[in-house]
Amino acid sequence: MDLTDTYGYRNEEHNDFHWGAQGILNLAREGKHYIHAADFLEGGTGWTQKNKLKYQIWLRDVMYPKVAWASRTRKNNWGVAASFSAALIAYYIMAQEQWQLTEISPTPQKMSLMEAFKSHNAYQLGRL
Repeated sequence: MDLTDTYGYRNEEHNDFHWGAQGILNLAREGKHYIHAADFLEGGTGWTQKNKLKYQIWLRDVMYPKVAWASRTRKNNWGVAASFSAALIAYYIMAQEQWQLTEISPTPQKMSLMEAFKSHNAYQLGRL
């Protein structure tokens, strides 16, 4: 749950996503393991519905916009990891039917969870 208290993940010198620091790549590569762990914890005594909702909100509001940017703009390992993570986030929070996912860059847009899942999954499959 400490992860949900983090935010930012950008180079302090720049106020956009177009930088070379590791933060977004780290989210894209390592964040998926936390999603899988949360899924495994489902129904356990240490993982409440309140915990799950807080984590899902963090995924939607903090992690998704960053990995979605890398999914759409990077053709290297950043894009590969980010497309998988963006699609996985959409899939993991799919039960929150009323939610939308917001992308800030490269084109500001809001998508349904299913639209985001299909879009980032298509990027991933296209890279294969």
